[in-house]
Amino acid sequence: MHANINNLFIFLSSHHKKLKSIFFSNITQTILFNSHRPVMATYPQPQVSSITSQMQQTNIGVVKPQRRTLGSAQVISNAVDEWSNSVLGKVFCPEILEVGEVRDEINAIWKKYKSKETKVMGPNLFVFNFSTTNDQEDIIKKSPWTVKGYLLAVEIYNPRIPLADIKFLHQNWTVKFRNLQLEHLNVSMIDEIIQDLGREKLEIDPPNAHPRIGRMVKARIRMELTSALKRGVWLRTTSGGEVWIKYHWEKQPYNLCDECFVIDHSDNNCEQVALQLQLDSMSAEEYDVWSREQEAENFLWWLRLEKITVMLT
Repeated sequence: MHANINNLFIFLSSHHKKLKSIFFSNITQTILFNSHRPVMATYPQPQVSSITSQMQQTNIGVVKPQRRTLGSAQVISNAVDEWSNSVLGKVFCPEILEVGEVRDEINAIWKKYKSKETKVMGPNLFVFNFSTTNDQEDIIKKSPWTVKGYLLAVEIYNPRIPLADIKFLHQNWTVKFRNLQLEHLNVSMIDEIIQDLGREKLEIDPPNAHPRIGRMVKARIRMELTSALKRGVWLRTTSGGEVWIKYHWEKQPYNLCDECFVIDHSDNNCEQVALQLQLDSMSAEEYDVWSREQEAENFLWWLRLEKITVMLT
């Protein structure tokens, strides 16, 4: 035991001679011997503190390996500037599209914009780089866009925001309200329609909701992609009746669920949303018929349940 400890100290002393005297003077005080074999006792806390203190005084330290990274702030900043005119886009398609297919269609619908560059950032996620800021802003202004019949949601690309933190929850959209009556041609009425859609109003055209020709008003709104593209709404009239106002969504994707009309589709919510859309599209007479049919179905279901209960008892 003594020989092994002494050999260890001889080895260490070749590097730090003071280490030998520090350890030897303290450790040997804590080694107890009985008649059979040596027993190593626990280090009393004061002795451990004394060892630590003496090691610090000898300036003995261990250099910890450090992790290294590259990329100066100036280089990174210059690289970011090269993508300052970019747009980030996501295709809302349940399948992963081929890069070549997306690039070919983008080149076709954006052929007026020169010097485009497309980079794949993830499944159906792309960065489109343009030569000018005007091209970038024009893409956002004229959104939405479609690729292979699916919505291509776009927003200004900010390379300083991690892609994992970017969520495509909204899309600017233009919707037309058709068949408006004269009493509906005012800003407050249009605001009420937009509020029913659950959207944020960006602008309406014309601004005073008084079109020079016809009775159609157009609105630019920021919509949630988990909400339905409603087909229309029933509005009350001054004569006491109701009139169906039809919504026309510009550039609506044709690959869209024809039951719930939700871009960011959810199988769990589809049936419920579709039912509400169906009810909202019914006239008062159609809704009365539907309600009576539902009451009759519920009554028959109750009778069957009562019959089963009697049989079980």
